[in-house]
Amino acid sequence: MVAGSDQEEAGRRRERREAVAVLRRYAEHYAGLPRTHTGGDDWMLRGRLFHQALTEAIWAVNIAHAARTLAAHPDGPGLDEFVPFLESLREAAGAARGELLRKGDARSNYAAWLAAAEISCRCAADLIGGSEPDAIGLAQEYGLAAHMRTAVHRDGWEWEASTYYHLFVLHAYLLALRGARP
Repeated sequence: MVAGSDQEEAGRRRERREAVAVLRRYAEHYAGLPRTHTGGDDWMLRGRLFHQALTEAIWAVNIAHAARTLAAHPDGPGLDEFVPFLESLREAAGAARGELLRKGDARSNYAAWLAAAEISCRCAADLIGGSEPDAIGLAQEYGLAAHMRTAVHRDGWEWEASTYYHLFVLHAYLLALRGARP
């Protein structure tokens, strides 16, 4: 029975190494991109990898969650090399969110996802650096708490009042607050 357990653990370590290799390829690709994507329509908030900053924010949240999941394993490979990547993703989301706020779109579902990207990337970087992430504090710092106050009506529905957007924004909130104590 121990041999099977050893094989399972060896398989998990191999999977973690493969996941780190994928993150490394993403980080290297992202680092080589221009600061702003040149494609897309004029109305779009530009991302670096994608036409839209919204798409990039959703992608960044997933990258951050992968890094956090890997960092949670004490026997996992070192992830310090990914902190600059996570910071770059966080800064790009922050710049796009700042532009959105300058346009007066604080209630937009974009604002929720951009803040979620900032929070998720910061939490992942903190965890990799050995600090315990404070998602609730970061929700205040990066404007997610303000978004919740301005974009959610008293009835609990997101301001665009459709099931799709309500669930879309709720998903961003929940991902940003991963691991936070209620």
